[in-house]
Amino acid sequence: MLSTGFILRTIYTSFLFSFLLISASYIQATPVGFVESLQDGKNGLNNLNCTDAAVTSPDDKFIYSSSYCDDALNIFTRDPITGKNSLLSSIVGNETTGEGLRSVQWLVMHPNGKYLFAFGKTGLPASSTNEYRSTLYTYERDMTTGLLTYKSELNNGIGGAWNIRISADGHYLYIGRQGGIEVIQVSGNGVLTHVQSVPKTSALRNSSDVQSLVLSPDNKYFYVDSESNSISWLSRDPVSGWLTYVGEILADGATTVSAGHHIKSLGRSNDGKHLYAFIDPSNSNETVLRHFAVATDGSLTFVDEILSTSASAGEKFYCPSEILVSANDRLVYFIDGCADNFQVWLRDTTTGSLKYVGTEVEESTVDNIPRASFSQINNIGFSKDGHFAIAAVNAGVTTLNLTADVVLTNNFQKSVTVKTNYSGAITLTNSGPSDAHDIEITLTGNALVGLKTANVSLPQGSCNQNAVTLICKLPSLPSKAVETIELILQAPDALDPLQINVVKTQAEIDPDTQTDSAQIIVQPVAVAASSSSSAQSSALQSSSTQSSSSSVQSFAAQSSSAPQAAPPPPEKSGGGSMGFEWLLILSLFGVTRKLKNK
Repeated sequence: MLSTGFILRTIYTSFLFSFLLISASYIQATPVGFVESLQDGKNGLNNLNCTDAAVTSPDDKFIYSSSYCDDALNIFTRDPITGKNSLLSSIVGNETTGEGLRSVQWLVMHPNGKYLFAFGKTGLPASSTNEYRSTLYTYERDMTTGLLTYKSELNNGIGGAWNIRISADGHYLYIGRQGGIEVIQVSGNGVLTHVQSVPKTSALRNSSDVQSLVLSPDNKYFYVDSESNSISWLSRDPVSGWLTYVGEILADGATTVSAGHHIKSLGRSNDGKHLYAFIDPSNSNETVLRHFAVATDGSLTFVDEILSTSASAGEKFYCPSEILVSANDRLVYFIDGCADNFQVWLRDTTTGSLKYVGTEVEESTVDNIPRASFSQINNIGFSKDGHFAIAAVNAGVTTLNLTADVVLTNNFQKSVTVKTNYSGAITLTNSGPSDAHDIEITLTGNALVGLKTANVSLPQGSCNQNAVTLICKLPSLPSKAVETIELILQAPDALDPLQINVVKTQAEIDPDTQTDSAQIIVQPVAVAASSSSSAQSSALQSSSTQSSSSSVQSFAAQSSSAPQAAPPPPEKSGGGSMGFEWLLILSLFGVTRKLKNK
């Protein structure tokens, strides 16, 4: 015969499992993880003043940065795991003689990593024998040490550069300059040859200074912004590298020219279907972000606009840098050099629409980000694995960790008596360093036929079942936070193994994909022959069934207050064992009253 204490403990435990179905800890937001800011004049570092560009090597082991004010090209060794960098060497131009590369602005890494191209000046101002002129240098790169050796230079007909891009095959460089585009051929040994000029008077009808160049993923089209109000697209010959004007669209999507729109930068999705542009309207001191759809023929159609004037303080645009879309197309990043912040936007991979999710700021009390880490941003790019953002800022080089290591674990019993209820937990732990967004947990398997309840306590969270598939969604999981989703299921009247396959996806890159999935197997066992075991199983099933729902529910509408934690077990009284049972009854009565009051 079952004791009163056993039955009460069973009812109490089952009741709490159905009530406390998910718990969460909420930590202060950390949109991205701060790694370091290497700044000129600090910690013994020099030649980093007015850093204009920073690029990584294909093996992610080296970073190269340019200093406009210090006439320097800097080489850093890099730890691909931590993202930390150490200054290895600097190539500095001679201010007295004018020899070497000076006023370095742009850096481009060859896709094979064998060459680094650097754009700047050489010579001396007002010199008749060594005139001050724009120059594109080629450096040969030691693939092991990362050190650079001068190879060649080109300084005829290229003018000043606003932006430089290289084709995916490494055969052509494209320089956006004052008044047009220059096309440069790259030979197999790194020697440069000028092959085409595309002036604004011919192909770029509404363009003046070309400040941003974006190459389509298939390398068939170039998208060009300018200081005027249009975006042009040009077809590209993959053999000759030549560009041919195809069409243009006004920055505001209108059909007539509206003066005063200054296009600042362009960015595209990795699938090539969407283009984004930062634009200064004529009637505002702030910047807007515009979204265009890209057709299969390369043409653009205006979709929508994000107005900073109606946004909250954290998501306004003042001096944003070039637009970065994550490798999985699910996030958009940029640094605002005037607001001194780094913004993160969630991206819909189907529609291309954007949703603001967070801003990292200088002098943050959470990440201890030093002052000047985001100030006067000039260039920003990804490490080759997409885990880090490397920003060239006025003070030097800032590195941010964009990953969110969300670890999936589970806690299910190994066996269960047939035709009885059982429970299990799936836990998500965000080890950081970044907050995670748009998390989706998909569960499949024959065990879900017996699913009773699965709930999410977050206001926007939900779980929905379709046959033997359950999908739970969490809008975000802060760094260092934990979510535990608990399920209640019923075992069938069969001895076949019950299986649940769990897969997690998220917007941020997870550096450890081995913890993104799990396989759970629970083995049903027959009811024991003894009458005692039979009665115990019957009592368990009855009490669990009363506390469980017959369908999947969502706690999103009930999440105004956090779930109550289970009370600690009462201490036994000196008068005997019945004191424990009566305390359980009173505790259960109190929890029931709370639920009724809701």
